[in-house]
Amino acid sequence: MNRDHTPSAGRDRGQTAQDFAVGIGLFLLAVAFVFAFVPQVVSPYDVGVGASESAQADRAASLIVGNLSVEDRPNELNASRTTTYFTGADVDTLRDRTGLPFTARINVTVRNVTSDGLVWSGGAVHREGRATAAATRIVRTNEPTSCDPVCRMTVRVW
Repeated sequence: MNRDHTPSAGRDRGQTAQDFAVGIGLFLLAVAFVFAFVPQVVSPYDVGVGASESAQADRAASLIVGNLSVEDRPNELNASRTTTYFTGADVDTLRDRTGLPFTARINVTVRNVTSDGLVWSGGAVHREGRATAAATRIVRTNEPTSCDPVCRMTVRVW
């Protein structure tokens, strides 16, 4: 039995496997914490569409269809009134007609479902890729030449 106080070969190691595992575990927890909470810190600065814009788009679409429909036939637009409604309809005009706040932007397009041809449009210019709230209605007209068989009316608000 060796009674001198010389360190044995197993005790002079600076790091054990358990130390390494604990260190790597803490590192991975720190990385997971950063990935979990950094998006929440940045999200208030992200521009998106809220519930109010979605409600405004839906209300505007219902109002437009309701005002332009033929009596006793919902979702069938009176073609002559619809043409008058969209003639010269800029963003301010449509915003006033639909009761949207002055800060809102609105775009309304009516396209033929089969040909995707533009029948009527009005409001602000909508750029693809912009975050918008949209409401869609399937409509037809009392003139079969405009929407044959039906059209898709899309109201976008941002």
